[in-house]
Amino acid sequence: MHHERWLVSGQEMDGGQALGVLQTEKGRILEVYSDEEALMEMELMHGNEFTGSILPLEGHALFQRVADMQIDRINLNPGSEPKISYRNEQIELLSAWAKQARVELAVLEPQRVQDPFGALATYDNYHLVYQVEGDTSSIVLAPDSLGRALGALFTSWDTADTFRRVMQDEVSGVLEVVRVSAAEAFPMMKRLSVQGIVFNPWSQLPARALRVGVLDEILPKLEHIGHA
Repeated sequence: MHHERWLVSGQEMDGGQALGVLQTEKGRILEVYSDEEALMEMELMHGNEFTGSILPLEGHALFQRVADMQIDRINLNPGSEPKISYRNEQIELLSAWAKQARVELAVLEPQRVQDPFGALATYDNYHLVYQVEGDTSSIVLAPDSLGRALGALFTSWDTADTFRRVMQDEVSGVLEVVRVSAAEAFPMMKRLSVQGIVFNPWSQLPARALRVGVLDEILPKLEHIGHA
């Protein structure tokens, strides 16, 4: 998913990019290639040189679109072994994974994402960890050796649960993972008056701390799309 250059049939249009989908007896099929060598192997298999235009796309930019394309199957490197394809609900999962990868790249390598703050503002699968004691609950912040109030925000349930398990021995009460959208997460961070936001702390992914000023970039985007 973090592959920087997938190759797919398509063309540049005034309104964006149109991807080439094959209409077959088995349904609508999208063929995707990891590099020029894989594309050449497909040409050798059929004995014909590919004559259409090819678009190079980042993995997240390509696969986040597939759930809305009404395709029945995605074939990866169809002229090569092993044969890998995605169908039906797998395509929806692939698209969701791509959206997660886009947000993680927006944090870790923002130069690889078009409008990284927009990516952060439109993601709907963030997670927070709450400390629950009796009838009260509070958001668990990211540990900081300098004593700063740093929000802890996670891009998946897995990363949040890893943090929850690490932190459970450090606090009283029960820790719970809660899914939130961008429209909930970032205004909440603003209300908490955090001094920064740490994405995916103490998890299997690299953590990245961002200054609190990122809220000034993200919150207006939420207002623009009608969330705040």
